[in-house]
Amino acid sequence: MLFNSAAFLIFFPVVTTAYFLLPHRFRWMLLLAASCYFYMAFIPKYILILAVTITVDYFAGLGLEKFEGRTKRWVLLASILTNIGMLAFFNAPHAVSDHAAQACEAAQAAQRSLDQFNRRRTMHCRSRRASVWRQGRSWSATSGRHGTCRLTRGSRW
Repeated sequence: MLFNSAAFLIFFPVVTTAYFLLPHRFRWMLLLAASCYFYMAFIPKYILILAVTITVDYFAGLGLEKFEGRTKRWVLLASILTNIGMLAFFNAPHAVSDHAAQACEAAQAAQRSLDQFNRRRTMHCRSRRASVWRQGRSWSATSGRHGTCRLTRGSRW
């Protein structure tokens, strides 16, 4: 379900209305169920990932309430690292492969442009050399700096 879909246009007001109609102690259950339904509507197997993060965060919340001092910080850090780790594990391979594909495409486009530029420069030097040979002199065409064609005088014909 996408945020700009017709299904979300119905889902959101229903959940919001039910949230405010329920007693305070049952609201968390509604939000948990609505959240799971929302993520399952996209790809149902993602509920397994969500179940792991919900479980870890639930026990981390209990630990944060129970412990004090350094232990409390370690519990919070473990929860944060678990969530970031899950995000990185399931999203990073796609992001890395997408960026690698874009980089390869850019490199190939740059190589094609460079090859095209070199072909034009070579053709320019050849045409200048041919026009000089027609005048009865021998010149050598070499590529100069900045894509220019440099002619050096050779022996006469």
